[in-house]
Amino acid sequence: MAFVCEFLQYTKIVIKNRLEGILMNLKRFVAGVATMSAVGVGMVVRSQLVNASTWHKGTPTTLRGYYRTIASKSAGPSLPVKITKYTYQIKSSDLVWHGSTSGKYKKLKKNWYALKFVPGQGVSGIDYFKIHKINSNLLSVNNKIIGQSNHWIRYKMVRY
Repeated sequence: MAFVCEFLQYTKIVIKNRLEGILMNLKRFVAGVATMSAVGVGMVVRSQLVNASTWHKGTPTTLRGYYRTIASKSAGPSLPVKITKYTYQIKSSDLVWHGSTSGKYKKLKKNWYALKFVPGQGVSGIDYFKIHKINSNLLSVNNKIIGQSNHWIRYKMVRY
């Protein structure tokens, strides 16, 4: 009879230890699931708050260079255009560079940019441009002038 009592006592201890081990593993599992859920929710909320389309100083290096407008015969002669790190300039018929300074840009999507400049020489307001880089030598530019119809002009890169 003593042997049966000892066996039952031993069995009770073994079962208790196994249940405690299972309970401990269950607690770890629940804590891990809760942590991963919190991290996942945090990542979703954070990704919704981030705005990758911010204004950067200057102009993208891919757009910098010397260009000529590709105009139809009715639009007049093609004009030289110069885009530098901070300026957008057009050479007028009297061979003087006119343009804007303090350039900023944001990337809209692949090969599409929005640019804004402060006009030079006492002109107020801001010049906005939407530029599509078609290939390494060709840009399509939309000068968004308030109150005027928006039209696209093509610029071809030239070497000076």
